[in-house]
Amino acid sequence: MLPLTNLESIQERLLELPALFRAYEARDAAFADLAREWLNRVEAELEANKVPAAGAVAALRGLAISAERGMIPPGLSFVGAPTARKVRDSAAAEALRRAEELVTNTLRPDLMQLDEAGRLMRQMVAVAAQRGLLRAALGAGTHSDEVHATWSEFQRDPDIGAGATRVLALAGPQNALILLGRELP
Repeated sequence: MLPLTNLESIQERLLELPALFRAYEARDAAFADLAREWLNRVEAELEANKVPAAGAVAALRGLAISAERGMIPPGLSFVGAPTARKVRDSAAAEALRRAEELVTNTLRPDLMQLDEAGRLMRQMVAVAAQRGLLRAALGAGTHSDEVHATWSEFQRDPDIGAGATRVLALAGPQNALILLGRELP
């Protein structure tokens, strides 16, 4: 599983897509270039995180480049004459659509596990607050110290310990601490 911050960074790339498709809708002359730059950024981010889908995004970028060089990608059809710009923009839009689908499907299992871990963490924090376990850990120094002290309390507690183990299994140790840090006051 990727670190939570890396997953969120990739998700931020996906949030750039609405602006790109607004440029496509407005027939912006720079759309194909913007799409190719976006594909480059996503590919680099996936590659940096050692996500194999980086290769598929690179292939989609190649499809957009081929269209810029005059090749009509398979599956694209046009009303009227296929001008160079229509082919280039349509191929870029299709590459973006397929890349979004690919990235979303690649991240979905990790995000589902993190969602479940986050729900469980919120329950654990609520129980710990009710039982007074948070008071012991809060004030332990920096926020990071408080998170580590709280996590240690969670793992030692007979009632919350099983939940902590489940969060570790779902999210991993680094992500568990991030999730806890976000829940603490």
